[in-house]
Amino acid sequence: MLSSCLCRKYEQALEYHRQALVLIPQNASTYSAIGYVHSLMGDFESAIDYFHT
Repeated sequence: MLSSCLCRKYEQALEYHRQALVLIPQNASTYSAIGYVHSLMGDFESAIDYFHT
């Protein structure tokens, strides 16, 4: 997942993290990771939403 971010495959990274949320919906680190990816994409509003989840 992190390697997808490093290669700037942000949409792919988001998809992997969303799949992880299906398996473990209350995983705080996954929400933080999704927020981080959104911030890398410049979508700061979504990033804040995920950081606060």
